[in-house]
Amino acid sequence: MDCPFCAIVEKLEPAEIVYETATTLAFFPKEGTTNGHTLVIPKQHVPNFLELHSVQWLELGDTIHTVSGALREVVEPKGMNLITSAGEVATQTIMHVHFHVVPRWKHDGFGDLWPNQNLSTQAERKAVAEALRSKLNKEALADRNPQ
Repeated sequence: MDCPFCAIVEKLEPAEIVYETATTLAFFPKEGTTNGHTLVIPKQHVPNFLELHSVQWLELGDTIHTVSGALREVVEPKGMNLITSAGEVATQTIMHVHFHVVPRWKHDGFGDLWPNQNLSTQAERKAVAEALRSKLNKEALADRNPQ
């Protein structure tokens, strides 16, 4: 089996599973960054979040909500990150969609997620915003008026 997460789902590889539903699985990564760092995945192999269908989003969202709420009570973090990536350029290393639920504390060693500078210009952001509004408005109109 090429996908390590599918191997965990199939119980071919060990994992510290903390929560499971019919369609999702939550477990600790082999090398978590902070105490309680948990991965939430769909049991079905999906390469990244851009490939999820709406029902999978709802199922994953429900599991993420359940797990993060339990983490908040159990490890009492001062904050929490929810992180996912799509593709190698975005630092995705396992090509099975996964969400990192990462409890955070001041000076936990995790570091900053965002660069301390703006990497796009105002003109670039404006052009993308206009293109997005156009695309999303066309899709919303198509959804309201199916052929």
